[in-house]
Amino acid sequence: MTPWNPTVFNKNIPKECQDRIASFQQEGHKILCIAFPAEGGNRWSLITNRGFFNRGIPDECHDKMREFHKAGEKVVWVAFPPAGGNRWSVITDKGFFNRNIPDECHDKMQEFHKAGNRMISVSFPPAGGNRWSVITASTFFNRGIPDECHDKMREFHQKGEKVISVGFPFAGGTRYTIITRNGEFFNRNSPGGCHRVMRAMSNSGVGQLAMVGFHPSGAYVIVSDADPAGKPQPALTNNGKTFSIDDYAANLKAQLDSKTCKYGFMVRYKSAMRAWAAGPKRTADNPPEQRFSVFHWFNPASVTKTITAVALLHVIHKKGLTIEEKIYKWLPKAWNIPDSFKTISVKELLHHTSGIRSGVLTYDELKDMVEAGINLKDKKVPEYQNTNYALARIVVAYLNGHKSSNADQASATAQNFIKYCQANIFDPLGIPGVEWKPDADDPTEFYPNPPGDSAGTSYGDWSLRPGSAGVHLSLAELSLFVAKLADTDVLLPQAIRTQMDNEGLGLGKHGSGKGEYYSKGGYFPGRKNGGAELHSVIAKYTNGVQLALVYNGDSATAQFDMEKAYNDAWK
Repeated sequence: MTPWNPTVFNKNIPKECQDRIASFQQEGHKILCIAFPAEGGNRWSLITNRGFFNRGIPDECHDKMREFHKAGEKVVWVAFPPAGGNRWSVITDKGFFNRNIPDECHDKMQEFHKAGNRMISVSFPPAGGNRWSVITASTFFNRGIPDECHDKMREFHQKGEKVISVGFPFAGGTRYTIITRNGEFFNRNSPGGCHRVMRAMSNSGVGQLAMVGFHPSGAYVIVSDADPAGKPQPALTNNGKTFSIDDYAANLKAQLDSKTCKYGFMVRYKSAMRAWAAGPKRTADNPPEQRFSVFHWFNPASVTKTITAVALLHVIHKKGLTIEEKIYKWLPKAWNIPDSFKTISVKELLHHTSGIRSGVLTYDELKDMVEAGINLKDKKVPEYQNTNYALARIVVAYLNGHKSSNADQASATAQNFIKYCQANIFDPLGIPGVEWKPDADDPTEFYPNPPGDSAGTSYGDWSLRPGSAGVHLSLAELSLFVAKLADTDVLLPQAIRTQMDNEGLGLGKHGSGKGEYYSKGGYFPGRKNGGAELHSVIAKYTNGVQLALVYNGDSATAQFDMEKAYNDAWK
C-alpha cells in the first residue's frame, strides 16, 4: 500500500524521528501518537496501530510498552511530565500504567478506569507540578491547566464535540491545542505555522486530526488518524475506460522520483485525494534539515498569476464592472497616461493582449512603463509578460479604495493588494496569514540538483512587487484554491468562472475530450538562481480531476509529462 494520504506533518523534529515516521508509513502503519520527553534532543516515542518505536526515553517506560505489547495490549498513547527523568504515562486499549506522575492524576485515571471510562490521552503542561489533563472516551478532567483551555474544552463538550487530545507547547503560559473527535480544533499561541498547517490538513481532505506533539525545542508534529491510503475514489469513466487516481499519482511519482532535487503534488477527484512529496525542504548543509511536504509553503512563481486574476475579477464583479473596463481609470492620477495606454482593458491585461512589451515589476518601473505608452499594433499579437500581472495589483488596489495621499505609494499599493487577496481569497479558503515573502526563520529552500553544499534560494521578497509571482502557499493550499475555484462560488460566481476559462484570464486551455483541462504553470530559471530551478503547475480538468504540483530540478533531466501521466491513468 502506498500511503497517498499525508496524515503526518512535522516541523524540525529530530531527523531520525522524521525518517522513522516515513518508513512506518511506507510499511502501511497508521501513526497514532508521537511524544517527546522534557530533556529534548533525539528523544521520542512513536506509536502506530501495529507497534511502536522509542529513542532515548526512560528504560522502564520502553520495557513497560514491550510488556503490554507481548500481553496483546495495544499501546495508543504515551506522555512525559515536564520534570523529566523516569516520569511517564502509557495508555493502552485496555488500561494504563503511570510512573512518577502527579498522585492526583494517577488517582483520577484509576477512578475513571474503575468506572468503565476508557482512557484516551493524558497530557502535562510545561509549568509542572500538579498540572495535567486526562481525557476519556466520554469525558475529561483537568487540574491546573490554563483556565481558558479548560473553558474551551467544556465549551466543546457542551456542544457535543468529544475532546480527544490536548497539547501544551513547552514555551508555557496560555498556549494549548485542543482537538475533538468530529474534526474541530482550537489553538491558542501555538508555535509558528502550526495552526495554518492544521487548517490545511483539515480543509484539503486529509481527514480527522488526532493530536499535536510538542518538542522542547519548539518543534512539533501534527497527526491525523485517517486512513493513510486515502478515501476511496468515486467512479470516473469515459467511453469504456476508467480513471484511477491512484495510477495518476503513481505515474507522477514515477516520472519525478530520482530525477529532481525535490518534488510534491496533490491530486484530487471529488472526495478522493492523493498526495506525495520527496526530497529536502532544507538540507543538512542548510539547516534545519527537514523533508519537503505538501504542507510547506513556497513561492510557486507564475502560478501566482491565477490568484491575481481571481483578485482582479473579484473586485471588478464587486464594483459592478466588466472585463471590458479600461484599466487607466484605476491607475494613479499622478501618472501621465498616454492615449495608447488608455485603450487597455481588464480582459486584455489578464489575457496578455495589452500590447505591453516590458518585464518590469516595481512601482516606479511600472510608472515609467505606463507613461512611455504602447504600440497599438502590439495589441494584435499576444505576448506573455509578467508586467501585466504586476500592473494588475495597482488596478486592484485602486478599485479597493487606495488613496494617492499615501507617502510611500509602492508599499501602500502592494499592501492594499495583499490585504485584498487575504480577505477575499485566502480567508474564505481558511488559509491564515499568507505572506508574499519567505519565512524569516525557516523558509522552504530550492537547490541545484544535486544540492551539494548550496545555501539554496527561496526566490526573494515579493511583498513590494506582488502579482506576477510571490505568494507563499503550500501544495495543499494551492490544491484547495483550485478545488474551490473549479467547483464552488466561494471565490467567484459561476458566470465569472466560466468567463475566466473562456477568455483565458489567468488560466490556459489545453487538451481535448477526457483530457481537456485549464492550467497555469510557473517557472524560476536555474541560470538566474544559482542552478536552483523550479517548475510548478495547477490544473483543473473539465471532468473534475485536479492537480497542484511543484518540482525542483531542470526540465531536461526530469522529462516531466503531466498529460502522459494523466492519460496512462485511464484503463
